[in-house]
Amino acid sequence: SIRWRTNNLPNETRWKVYDEAGNQVLQNSPFLVANTVYVDEFNLPMGCYTLEFTDQGDNGLYYWAMTSQGTGFVHFRI
Repeated sequence: SIRWRTNNLPNETRWKVYDEAGNQVLQNSPFLVANTVYVDEFNLPMGCYTLEFTDQGDNGLYYWAMTSQGTGFVHFRI
């Protein structure tokens, strides 16, 4: 599962899961609310996967020089 909180710019944040062949198998909803904790749970078959967490603003869920964007976090559990 992925437990994460958006910052003040939730539309910049996306996560995707890819299988070992590079096929996208999961992604988060594009309809996010600022400063909200999400718990996205999923059950995947045995295999190798890649989790990609991206930010369109290239400044992540927190950036010290842009405090107006707020603070988010991400926790990943197997």
